[in-house]
Parts: sequence; C-alpha cells; structure tokens
Amino acid sequence: MLFAMDVNRTTVNEFATLRRDRGGHLCAIAVRDGAALRAFMLVERSKAGDIYVNVLPGHLQDSNIHSSYHRSGQVHHKSFGGVGGFVRRYPKPDANFEGVRSLLTMGIDLKDVRAVDTPCVESEVDTLFEIQSGDLRPDVPKTHEGVGMGATLSVTIAEPGQAAIINQGSKVVRELVLKDAVPWILLTLFDPRP
Repeated sequence: MLFAMDVNRTTVNEFATLRRDRGGHLCAIAVRDGAALRAFMLVERSKAGDIYVNVLPGHLQDSNIHSSYHRSGQVHHKSFGGVGGFVRRYPKPDANFEGVRSLLTMGIDLKDVRAVDTPCVESEVDTLFEIQSGDLRPDVPKTHEGVGMGATLSVTIAEPGQAAIINQGSKVVRELVLKDAVPWILLTLFDPRP
C-alpha cells in the first residue's frame, strides 16, 4: 500500500483514483475564492483504516507536507522528503479508539491557497469541506511555524461525540465531522484569537 503520495505531481483526480483503488473515503478541504474552488488539503481514510492527510504543494513545491495515522497506531508527520519527520505510537484508529488526537494543525491563508492553485471538482471526492475566502482573515499573518493569529486548520481524530483539539479560547469558524467510521475525523477551521 502506498504510504505517501508525491503530491507535487498529483492532481485531486489522481487521489480520487487511488482512493477508489483502495476503497477509501476521500475528503477535499477547499477554499471558495470568487468563482474558483481551490483544493488545499486532502484527507483520506483507506478501507483498511489508515488515515492520510496531504497538504497540496504551493509556493514550496518540494514541501510534500503529509501526516498518516496507520491502523497499527503508528503516526508519521513528514515534509521536505522526510526531513524533520517523526514517528509516534498512538492507540489504533479502530472501533475501540478512545479520546482525541491531533493529527495536523496549521495556519491557512488565501495566499497559500492561491499558490497551490489546484481546482477542486466536487464529483472527484466523497466529501467536500468548503471554506469561504473571507474566513481566512487575510489581515492577520501566520507565524514562522505556520500557526499564527489568523485562520488555523485542525485535523483531529476522535471517538464519537468528542470535540476537536484547538487553542483554548479560540472561535470555531467552520467544522466538518467525517463519521464514515470510528474514530471520527474532525476538520476544524478556527480563529485562535480570543
């Protein structure tokens, strides 16, 4: 099974084809920018139970930012060819999963989304988490770590009924809960400013 795809040369349609081959569920996180719907991130749960998060490349073409939560409980976070990546062990993401785990949290701004410039076609994915460009707070910059005082996107794995992991005092702007299997996958756009 393919662990991480080379998103530098992959379209949303190619992810959709891979998902069909693996029998998984594919969700696109996309931003409505005027008439354009631009894909920014893809979240997949394979039929085997592995969960993959891929940030599509923008101005950093070699970034290949991705996280995976494997059915064994092994979690990988990688970017730039594995540089700075790390591996952890968490509870297996199956029907017995309890609690909540953050899989990825990062700042998102319209400049980054436009740099990705990947059209999102709803029919190519199972679920669409659509964010409006006005939700991204273009007036507030990100910090150098990518998480700032502007819009922040969180991918959280949770047992049913649990809330996403976000900064205390933050305001949830939009949220989508993928309930296709347990654990649930919570996609949360939040404003970390109180």
